[in-house]
Amino acid sequence: MDDNILFLIDLARKAPSSMFDDPYLAFWLRMHQKFGVNVHFNIYYRTEGFDLTQMPDRYRAEWQRNADWIRLTFHGLEDEPPRPYLSASYEKMRKDFLMVTNEIKRFAGPELLSPFTTIHWGEAPLEACRALRDNGIRGLAGYFVLDPETGKPIVSYYLDKDRALHLNGRDCWYDAEEDLLFVKHDLVVNAVPLGSIPSHLDSVASDPHRSEVMEVMVHEQYFRPELKYFQPDIQERVIAALEWLGAHGYRSVFYDDGLLGAPASP
Repeated sequence: MDDNILFLIDLARKAPSSMFDDPYLAFWLRMHQKFGVNVHFNIYYRTEGFDLTQMPDRYRAEWQRNADWIRLTFHGLEDEPPRPYLSASYEKMRKDFLMVTNEIKRFAGPELLSPFTTIHWGEAPLEACRALRDNGIRGLAGYFVLDPETGKPIVSYYLDKDRALHLNGRDCWYDAEEDLLFVKHDLVVNAVPLGSIPSHLDSVASDPHRSEVMEVMVHEQYFRPELKYFQPDIQERVIAALEWLGAHGYRSVFYDDGLLGAPASP
């Protein structure tokens, strides 16, 4: 889950008895109960009228009780402007990362953190990615595609064209020099029509280089009726993806469990 902050505003301002009284979290709890799905929320530090310092710690125990299937990690400082880390320095990335991470530790606890995340827009120079690695991030997810107009990599962090194209046809790629693992998104749920989700996943699964790890993501704003991005069938799209994955033998994992969710051999 990318671009998250609005559900945290709801928790802070509406103060329900349980965080799962919030409709967004209630949906993901149902998905966990029905499909065994693990959910990783990448979150912003701020938006208009709110930042994470305003998020209360009243749900800290509840977060921790559900740490077996929920993760919270840094996504970016805020939603706008686009491509905020395209030219970011080491210091800028480190500062923003720690601002978000320290607040997560405060209101939810370190148990909810992960060494994997997705940076907003998935683009950052090598030095900025080194700041993430130096602060505990071991893996980054992205699209690893080329801009059709410029032919240059986009949503590919610092990878050059050859490496981005290689990764585009793989589940993942490890940069041994930087000790960073990159994971390819296989399905962006809000970008594929409901009726096309099974065939899209069929296509990915037919490629032996991409079928072992299914990286599936969606953005928070498509769940919000008050926003122009809202998709009335977004929950049905998520369910369609989860039904396909379950029917084809996939299980939901966290990437920090062994190697990309595959436990180490005894």
